[in-house]
Amino acid sequence: MPVRKVSGENSRTRVIRKEKMDEVGFAVSILQQEAHALTLMARGLTTTFCEIVDCLYNIKGRIAVTGMGKSGHVARKVRPDQPKRLVNVIKCTNPRCITSLETGCDHIFALTPSGRYRCVYCEQEFKVRP
Repeated sequence: MPVRKVSGENSRTRVIRKEKMDEVGFAVSILQQEAHALTLMARGLTTTFCEIVDCLYNIKGRIAVTGMGKSGHVARKVRPDQPKRLVNVIKCTNPRCITSLETGCDHIFALTPSGRYRCVYCEQEFKVRP
């Protein structure tokens, strides 16, 4: 876009105005790319999306979402709390535990005050590495 000289403008003002227009053009370009990406994502949505949302909605407790934005900036660092119960995340190593003997049993571990997880069936401890 050409920059017209306005009366009273010096060359420095014209350069700044051109830089601002370049920034606006860049912002418009980024927004158009993002809009296109969202359109493509919307076309690919299926009922699986609804199933995932329902699953997240029914979770009792907290959900940790991790990842990094395009810019790589870290908004804030947080250390998540350990969940009080783990269901089918780790397996009990006790060969006499009901989860080892019966099929279809959930592997449930509860967090102890010492920071270890213990099988709710046989009380076998599982140490979590920090």
